[in-house]
Amino acid sequence: MHHALGDRELDAFIVFSSAAGVWGGAGQGSYAAANAALDALVEYRRARGLVGASVAWGPWAESGMAADEAVRSRLGRGGVRPLEPKAAVGILGSASGCFTVADVDWERFVPGVTALRASRLWDEMAPQGATTSEQVGGAVVLRDRLVGVVGVARRAMVTDVVRGQVAAVLGFADADGLDVSKSFRDLGFDSLTAVEFRNALAAETGLKLPSTLVFDHPTPSALAEFLLGRLPDASPDEARDAGTELDRLEAALLALPAQEVARLRVTSRLQQLVKRLDGTSTDDGAAGISAKIEAATSDDIFDLIDNEIGTR
Repeated sequence: MHHALGDRELDAFIVFSSAAGVWGGAGQGSYAAANAALDALVEYRRARGLVGASVAWGPWAESGMAADEAVRSRLGRGGVRPLEPKAAVGILGSASGCFTVADVDWERFVPGVTALRASRLWDEMAPQGATTSEQVGGAVVLRDRLVGVVGVARRAMVTDVVRGQVAAVLGFADADGLDVSKSFRDLGFDSLTAVEFRNALAAETGLKLPSTLVFDHPTPSALAEFLLGRLPDASPDEARDAGTELDRLEAALLALPAQEVARLRVTSRLQQLVKRLDGTSTDDGAAGISAKIEAATSDDIFDLIDNEIGTR
């Protein structure tokens, strides 16, 4: 149409593009580039003294991609709400140049789009008070919460973060039942959810993570092991008192599923520890304790923790 009309004088020349051409979109590289080309065309026309306007729309309610519940949910988690059609159409009367029309929840949106790197665009565009991922993460990113946490408790905390982010991205109501040994593909990941998951995990951990994260580490369990290797170890010089360490141990053990309690022989190890602390390491005492360990149930284990370490 641009070539057909040439330099003819027009009242208006309006094209519709997409917000994906302005700030990108997960899995939408070609789509974003095509829409950015429309914006460039309008800029070219205006530079030649011709009329032109390009409206980069955000998702619309009631139709289009955002009509799909899964897509709408994903957009909402990223801070972009579907546009109400009547309100959106009303903007067209003043269309001029290149501009974007989108309903944005800035407190959700800005931390997500700056999760991997800072952006001058959002520093200037976002309303004052909207925070970047660095400001949001601050003292509460995972690597800060892990300070002083070691061993099983450290692994459990990282695994819980991965499990929670998987559940959030896939829209699961409860993360507890998620099988961390199941592949991301079998859990329902696609290219879009993989990128969303990577961004969310980068913001949560404070790490720079590759876009191929779920393909390089194909299960939540494998990914947790990878993250453990990337996150800084607890400082060996950190002062720890016995009471604090017991609190950490209690929290870690109570968070373990029953099969993990059995695999780690938690009962026998705790019994042995109690025996050593009480100074009752005689052969007869050991035999009696061994018999009790073998007969102990899960409730007995947790009762021991309650009695010897503290109330749950």
